[in-house]
Amino acid sequence: MTEKDELRRIAKEIRKKVPDRAQKSAEILARALRMEQVQSANVIFTYMGKGSEVATHTLFGHPLVRAKRLGVPYMIGDTMRIAEVKAEAELESGSFGILEPTRAVRSDPTRQLFDELVDVAFIPALAFDLNGHRLGHGKGHFDRILPSLSRRALCVGLAFEDQIVARLPVEAHDFAVDMVVTENRIIRCRDERTSHT
Repeated sequence: MTEKDELRRIAKEIRKKVPDRAQKSAEILARALRMEQVQSANVIFTYMGKGSEVATHTLFGHPLVRAKRLGVPYMIGDTMRIAEVKAEAELESGSFGILEPTRAVRSDPTRQLFDELVDVAFIPALAFDLNGHRLGHGKGHFDRILPSLSRRALCVGLAFEDQIVARLPVEAHDFAVDMVVTENRIIRCRDERTSHT
């Protein structure tokens, strides 16, 4: 077992034990949606939370989000794509049991969202460090799609406070987010990275 595998095992256990996850998820999303960059965004890309992840399905009922285009990922083989989803009813269980756009939505060319259109991306992880590095499940799907977003896109990790660690091991392909929002705070990771160089 590699160091990252062991960290994933520990991080999964920690996240499962976070109390009041539904309430904390709501607090995290409320804090994220109050950010100026999110308020002014036209297109928001978000993962669909599964299991003990920060839940994101309530985004569909939020008045701010209803005025924007909300992109949700889906998989074609090992490639992540993005389609616009307008309501929770347009989701179905897909790869790895994660909710993704229905076949009808995915096959509609007007619903395809190209990576460069994304203004804000909400990103999951098992853990984040103060520099914005993330510990994912090891498949690399987000690490591959995030660099293809526009340079102006703001990448925001959503996590419970218990998922924050001082430092994670980093490999060349690992992608760092710009900030992490927890139920307690906003960690501005670009500032953290700059202060350590």
